[in-house]
Amino acid sequence: MRHRRDIGLVVLLVALGGAACGDDGDGAGDSGERQEYVDAIVATSEGGELTEEEQTCVAESFVDAVGVDTFQDADVTPADIEDAPESSPADLGIDVTDEQAADFYGRLSDCIDTRELLLEALTADADLAPDVMTCIEDALDDDLVEDVVTAVYTEGDSAFEEGSPIATALQEALAPCEELAGR
Repeated sequence: MRHRRDIGLVVLLVALGGAACGDDGDGAGDSGERQEYVDAIVATSEGGELTEEEQTCVAESFVDAVGVDTFQDADVTPADIEDAPESSPADLGIDVTDEQAADFYGRLSDCIDTRELLLEALTADADLAPDVMTCIEDALDDDLVEDVVTAVYTEGDSAFEEGSPIATALQEALAPCEELAGR
């Protein structure tokens, strides 16, 4: 399998996604500021693989989980987000805490099937036999799905560099599937 390319696709799909579904988190600022950040994230997602509803789910989940104050503390404006559509929060100088990342994932999971999203990203454009698909589905346990999706938002591409903990975990989980596929 093409792990680096596939993981990059996951990063692209999720990073180009949109907002979330929930109430404002701590430090969320006023609703007008919140909506400006949500709109900026959604604007960077247009033309991606996600539906408009899914884009909104991603954006709202992220903004509500980290809060407007986190963006402002990092001096990141909605315009900064729109000007750097492929940037991760880390690229923009936003330090997402473990608690915020977990909150984001919880919110996101309420409105998007994150497991299905990851499966689609890993198998897109691949002509895989049914037994290989089953292997991939079985290899992605809930913890790994959460770790991958959360890493996409907190670290971006750097989370998936060769030898990184998340890349290693994903490669180890999918290794039997590669063998099954004869690659």
